[in-house]
Order: sequence, then C-alpha cells, then structure tokens
Amino acid sequence: MLRNLRPFTVFASRRSLLKIKQVSGTQNVLRLPVRNSSSISSADEDPNLPWYLRTAKKVATSIEMPKLPESSPQKLHDLVRYFIKDLGIEDIKVFDLSKNEEEEIDGSRFLGKYMVIGTGKSNKHLAKAGSEMMNFLKHEYGTPSSNIEGLVKDTLLIRQQKRLKRKGGKLSSPQSNDFGVTANSWIMIDTNIDDIYVHFLTEKRRKELNLEYLWCSAEDRPLYHQEVATTPSDDIFSGIRNYHTFSRASTTSGVPRPQHLPKFTRAYSTKPNINELVHLSESGSYQEISKFTNPNDPEVTQLILLSHINFFQNLPLNKAIAHADELYKSFEAAFPAFDASSDHWKIRYLFLDMMHKVDKSRWPFSIIENNFYGKASHGHRLTEEDLKYYIKSVIESPELSNRYLDPNSNYDQDSTPFKDEGSETFVNISNNKLGKIAKFIRLCYPDLPEGNVFDHFESWESTVLPLLLTVVSQTTHENFITPLKLSELSSPIANHKPVPYNKTHLDALLEVIRVSQPNFLLNDETRMNFIFILTILANGHEWEKVYKLWDAALENSDPTDSKSTFKPDTRPWAYLIDLVAKIGDPANARVFLQKRWPQMIHNGIDATDPRIGSATAVLLEVADPENVLFKNVK
Repeated sequence: MLRNLRPFTVFASRRSLLKIKQVSGTQNVLRLPVRNSSSISSADEDPNLPWYLRTAKKVATSIEMPKLPESSPQKLHDLVRYFIKDLGIEDIKVFDLSKNEEEEIDGSRFLGKYMVIGTGKSNKHLAKAGSEMMNFLKHEYGTPSSNIEGLVKDTLLIRQQKRLKRKGGKLSSPQSNDFGVTANSWIMIDTNIDDIYVHFLTEKRRKELNLEYLWCSAEDRPLYHQEVATTPSDDIFSGIRNYHTFSRASTTSGVPRPQHLPKFTRAYSTKPNINELVHLSESGSYQEISKFTNPNDPEVTQLILLSHINFFQNLPLNKAIAHADELYKSFEAAFPAFDASSDHWKIRYLFLDMMHKVDKSRWPFSIIENNFYGKASHGHRLTEEDLKYYIKSVIESPELSNRYLDPNSNYDQDSTPFKDEGSETFVNISNNKLGKIAKFIRLCYPDLPEGNVFDHFESWESTVLPLLLTVVSQTTHENFITPLKLSELSSPIANHKPVPYNKTHLDALLEVIRVSQPNFLLNDETRMNFIFILTILANGHEWEKVYKLWDAALENSDPTDSKSTFKPDTRPWAYLIDLVAKIGDPANARVFLQKRWPQMIHNGIDATDPRIGSATAVLLEVADPENVLFKNVK
C-alpha cells in the first residue's frame, strides 16, 4: 500500500513580492525570494503535518545595484534593474566610456558610451536571458532593430545534434571544433538605446575573456590584470606552438624541475630583473633578451623590440646590413600582432622606417604604410603624431625621392646620407609625395569634407606645417640656404643659383595659411613658419612674393594700431636683411635699402640694434661696393 502513495507538494498561495529599499546614497538593494528547503514551517502550521506537506519559507537575500555613472541616462538604470530583477543576471559591472580623456583611445571605446557586463548561471540561462531581453527592448522601448550576437537557438542545436548522429562514428571536421567555446557562453546585445552595449557571459567565459580589463580606466587596470602562473617544465613539447591558440608555457603539477636539465627551462617561466632587461635592450643584445619573451608583459615586449633597433644603430652600416634579414625575422617574431599596444606599433614604425632606408628594394615604402593601416585595423586611432611620422618618412624615403643610401657612410636615424639616382623632376616627386600625404590625412581625419584636404589646415596641429613646407621645397639641395647655414656664412654667396620649389602647392598652402594664421609675427611658433616660407621664396629668387608676404604680415601686426598687442621685434627684420645680403643679388639689395629700410624705421625698429647693424653692413657691401650711395643708411 505504501508503494502506491505518491508524495505531492503544496504550493504557497501567497505570492512573494520584490522589495526595493534605499541604502547609502543612490544605490538600490534588491531583495529576491529564494527557496530554502531546510527551513522550518511557520508557527501557524500544524506541527503534526508530515515534512513533505509543509510549506517552505521564503528567505530574502539582498543584492546591491552596481554603481552607475553619475551622468548616466535613466534608461541605463532601468535596464540594469531589469537584468537583476527579471533575468537573474549577477555580478553586473557598468563602464562609462563617454568621458575618456586619454590621448590614445582603443578602437573598442568607439563602440558605445556604456558597456554592461553580467554573468549568467549557465548557457541555457544566457540563451533565455538574451531572448527575453530582445522582447523587452522591442515592447518596452520600441527598438526592433536591436542587434544580438552569440545567441544560438535550440532549433539550431537540435539540427546540429541530428547531423552528428547521422555521421555516426565518423571523425568530426575542423569546422565542427569549437575549441572549448560552447554555444551561448557569450552574448552581446546592441540595444540601440543611448549607446548602451550589453555583454552576458558564463562565469568561465567571462574569466577567460576579461573584458573588464579592456574597458576599465587606466588606474583600475591592476584590479583586473590576470597573472598566469606557470611552472618550469622540461617537457620536450613545451616549445611547440598551436596556431589556433597562443603559446603557453607547459606546466607540471607541482613537479620540481630536475637540476640536470637546465637547457630545457622555458625562458619566460621566471621573471628577470627589469634593470637587466633594460641593459640588454640598450646594448642591442636582441638574441639574449628574446629568451625572456613574455606575451603577458607589454613592457618586456617593448624592450625586446627596441633591442633590435639599438643593435642596428650600434654597428657600422656595412655590418648592420649583413644582419638585416636575420634582424627583420627576429623582430617580426617578437612583435605581438594580436594584442599590440599603440607603443608597440610606434616601435614597429621606427624599425621598418630604418629598414626601408637601408634597402628600399627589399623593404619598400609600402611596409611603412601597411604598418599604419595595421594599427588602425587593430582598433587604434591614428593620431597627430602618426601623421607627423608618416610625413617625415615620406620626406626621407629613398624610394619616393629616387635616392639610395650610401653604404660607405654611417647610419644615423636623424640625418641619413643619400645619393641621387635618376632624373625625375622635383615637381613630379613632390606631387607624388603630397598625394600620399593627402590620402593618409583622409585616414586620420575621416570627417573632413570633400575636396582638397590641404584647405583644412586649421584642423591639424601647427607642427605639421613645417613638414609640408619641406615636401614642396628642396631644403637638401646644395644651393639651398637654410637658416642654420645663413647664420654660419660670413660673406655673401657669389652668383647664387635659384633653387626651384613646387610653386603650385606652395602658393595653395600659403593661401590657406593667410586665412587661418594671418598674424604671422604674434608668437614664436607662427613666426618660425613665416621665416621658413620666406627662406623658400628667397632661395627661389621670388623677391616679389617675399615682399608681398612681408607686407601682409606687417599689415596684420601694425604697431600703430592702438588695439594691437604687437611689440616691435627686431629678429624678423634682422633675418630678412641677412637673407637678402647673403644671397648676394646687388639689384635686390639696392631695392631693399631704397624701399624696405624706410619701412623698417616707420615700424619702430631700432636701427642701432647689433643684429640689425651687422646684417646691414653686409647688405651695404653687396648694394654699394664702391661706397658712394646710401649715406643716410650708413
């Protein structure tokens, strides 16, 4: 008779209600009903009832709302509350990416303003939570366009199971291998509401991905940094690398390494002294420091990469070229291609730029371009610094300038000696360089309007201008008088030959500069750019353009204007007088003394200034070698 009895459960008629109470500021505490099978029945129940007829108590457990950003929208509060109350998501963290003040920004920060990460109890729980959330967004906020990734529905799983059953004992294909990542272990939802992105993960998958480290602030990264503890191993397979995963040091379960097998020790299983690594890097010992490879430590990786550059620079050029192939292969093997930081990409640029200058046939300019494109494709924004590096490489490239490196010289990264080859005109070379720069500017500033990118000079950093002026001029020409060379000359140059420049693009740049920076003489930065332009025009013997630009600068900085803050500065006038004198054109020197000298006095410049006096003395020798004219000036 007892066998025919079936135990049954009496469900409570009272419905448990969700209670929310306010504690410590704006943080909410949620009290969720939880069944406790070990609890004792209430006092009003009959104590003589069997245990299987008693009603279990509902014991409330408190779950605190996560800390939300102060300026976060109300919908974010509502969604987080919904995740906890209705979906049962735990350990929720919210990251505010809307107020990032770092100069370098990861590409992941451009996805949205708020990242929500939560943990589900199982894969089925996440699948159900993802489906429920899509329905909630559709009916509550009317966003049917919300996107979800990583959700595999039951119907698809059933079809896969049937397909595997039909195969029987056949070997599975490589495509069916999930590499330990099961379905619905990571679900991402783009809510299309206030730039809110949601990530639901299982506990194991969340620990593996460590998304918190990706989106947390710089000061909070130590809280989420994961150290992988490894034990030295003498396993013969410890150096084998599987291509579908990253290499890890083989471990043994607490077994000590035999002392008689030191050569089998994994080099990165023990952490060396950082000072030792710095010394190895500065000395260029790239083969020795490469033994300490640690993919989890970006500082060590950077030192390894820098050691390759230092090795090259510490050797004579002919010996360094002999090691170029081996050095390049070692550098590429040490470069962390999948998780490289912005500093890694910068070091790689310096290395590739060096290799390109050594041999443009084996390492063409395209490898430098591909390095910047690779940085952008890995989620790093191209910055003003990248633009300046790129223009610098365009200027110094032996491939684009139709030059080659002299193997009998010593390599210097700042001033590399080149020899010319070929007869391609300077204007064609300059136009080709400007075309590449314009294309790269489009990549750095995708929001620029259509048309000539050089018309938007105000969008760039002012330090880019001298680099662009270098592209349209021949500053390396043997007849070009630079400001440094001008200061070293003690006498005028006899029969100075004009140095051509790219007139079309220089005039276009000059017109843009006149609009964006009309007051050339107001600060040191714009004054240096102004002097550079005057030098280019003067070396080309374009004196009419020189004086036209000079008059425009003085007009916008007129000291007679009571509202102007400009104070007379003798340095630009002293430089102009010296430039006119050292180029040594007697006719132009006389024109300057007749027209520009009175203008200088009118603008309040002290003619007795030593710099003005010494430059004028040379100018008088050029204009009046017989010493019979310009008595008033003398």
